[in-house]
Amino acid sequence: MHATGSGVFLLHFDSNGDVTGVDTIQSTGNAILDSTSINAFQRWLAKPGAFPGGVKIPITYNLAGAQL
Repeated sequence: MHATGSGVFLLHFDSNGDVTGVDTIQSTGNAILDSTSINAFQRWLAKPGAFPGGVKIPITYNLAGAQL
């Protein structure tokens, strides 16, 4: 498929450090890459209370793979 693109996602965490939601701040320009990113980010964990306002995560997909 050779899809590439860069995007930014905002992760929201609860008080236990579990992701409660992911917002797309900037799309990668590819719906499959956006969906894959969101699905992966929803499994992330953080130290409890570490990101009360959420955290923005930039990601780039290129032909060599994903880079955070």
